[in-house]
Amino acid sequence: MIKLTAIFLSVLAGSTLVVCILMSSLDSDVRDLGKELGKVTAQVALVAVLGGVIVQEYNRKRDRKSAVNEFRRTILRQLIQAYTGTRKSQRLLRARCRVRDTGNGDEKRAEIPRSTYNKQLKALSDIQLDLEVMIHELNTFSGAFSRRNTIRNYIKRMQEYLARLGVEYEHGLGKTEELLQCVAIADLPRLEDFTRTGKNSEFRKKFVSSFHSALQLIQAERLHVG
Repeated sequence: MIKLTAIFLSVLAGSTLVVCILMSSLDSDVRDLGKELGKVTAQVALVAVLGGVIVQEYNRKRDRKSAVNEFRRTILRQLIQAYTGTRKSQRLLRARCRVRDTGNGDEKRAEIPRSTYNKQLKALSDIQLDLEVMIHELNTFSGAFSRRNTIRNYIKRMQEYLARLGVEYEHGLGKTEELLQCVAIADLPRLEDFTRTGKNSEFRKKFVSSFHSALQLIQAERLHVG
């Protein structure tokens, strides 16, 4: 591109020089020829300038479209990673859940090893922070999605659910006996909701439902649908 521009400028400069020489001639016919050549040179220069502007505008729009598409792919990938990471922690917590006798008749107690609880809640805290970053990115790159606010609100609901789970971890764990190797799920209502298998849990209503809604909107934008 730079080489072609240099060649064009050289030709334009040469043509302009020729026009100047012809226009300075004492012969009226030669001056008329210089005028005609000058008109042609000016028209060519104008077309070239306009063409350059059009090409630059096209490249700018193409670059912006490419940046928007890349941003959409990034948000989609991060959203899926946040969801799968959360479900992974949920399944690991469920898998380590144990029900034991309390020694008080038929009363039983569902427990999770303290080490497992610590590890998985720290992982969920990282995911919650990732969702916060996604919300900030959506605020910054506001033109990437036509339904940006709706998508952001769904992701915010996911982030808020994990945040409340984290608050319970930070404050609720301190209420349990540190010497105990397990924590009782009944003492941690948000953890109990998170590990529940039913369809009526807050986790499904706020986290899972919000994920699927945000996913659908993002995919529709990527496919230019709706």
